Order: sequence, then structure tokens, then C-alpha cells
Amino acid sequence: MDEHRRDIGSNSGYCINTLPGVHSQCQWTLLMDGGTIVVAGQEQEVGRSVVAVIGATGKYIGYTGEMTSEPNADGTFTQTLTLYRRHSE
Repeated sequence: MDEHRRDIGSNSGYCINTLPGVHSQCQWTLLMDGGTIVVAGQEQEVGRSVVAVIGATGKYIGYTGEMTSEPNADGTFTQTLTLYRRHSE
């Protein structure tokens, strides 16, 4: 969802619990209009986590960035994706 709670895509991924009650190792593919963004990293059970953008397709090619993830009391997560355009070399 975007900041106005409108659907902007979907995601699919997995987490492997590497230290029960503390953190998991996760990878998701975010499927949005015009392409996909893949994020991966360590997600904390409590508090804010930051995972890396590790790849992209479609109109997102050439971007890098990160996604913050924070668990909510209802079992959902608040996730914010921040993208930066890579400079050409």
C-alpha cells in the first residue's frame, strides 16, 4: 500500500528463523506495476529492521536502496521502501 493505504502491488517471499525470538533471514520480491524489486536481509522480531534492495526489473532497473520493516501489534508490518537512482559510470 502507499501512504494513502491504496494497493500498489503485492509481495512474495520467505523468512528463515535463524535465532528464534530475535531475528530471521528474509527475502521478498515486491511485484508492482512496471516491474519488481527484490529485497533481502535480517529482520528483527522486535523493533525496526533495514534490509537491502538487491535487484530490480522493468522500470526499477538502475535503482538501489533499502526497505525498513517494523512489526505492528496486530501481526502485520509497516514497511517503507526508499529507492535511489544509481549514477551511470
